[in-house]
Amino acid sequence: MGLATIEYRGKNFLIPDSFIELLSQFICEAMERIGIHSFPSNLQQLYEDCDYNRLGQSIGIVDISLDEFVVSESDKTIFIHVLDQTKTLLALMGDELSLAWLNDFESHKSNDAFKSPWFIPVKIHSIVITIDIIQQILNGTWEHENYYLTYAGYPGSTGTEII
Repeated sequence: MGLATIEYRGKNFLIPDSFIELLSQFICEAMERIGIHSFPSNLQQLYEDCDYNRLGQSIGIVDISLDEFVVSESDKTIFIHVLDQTKTLLALMGDELSLAWLNDFESHKSNDAFKSPWFIPVKIHSIVITIDIIQQILNGTWEHENYYLTYAGYPGSTGTEII
């Protein structure tokens, strides 16, 4: 499993590619509910990158480069609102993403070679913590660089923090 980077103004963290794909799914859903065309063009491009991530079209270069898309204070405020809406959507999902949900998610990827079966449910709380860290990065309160997050229940993960 490869690693993806979420970065903004020199602060970042790394998570497994499959989790950035899940995170991208929920960011896209929140932006779609708000209305993609209501966003500035650079945030619409961020949506497109997240859409590529969730469809498995960014294999090997999966990331969310906030520096490229969140270029003004207004963009930052808008994207933090999107992340809040993303957490609201996740709260409706219950405590975890089931194996059935996760494997259905994989079935929508555009290339069968990039579909990976899931064997352990994903805790919603872990995705929410990931979003909280993104918000910390945007607000300038995250102090880490190259910080590696792993997710509870995933064997073989050795990281800085297990969420």
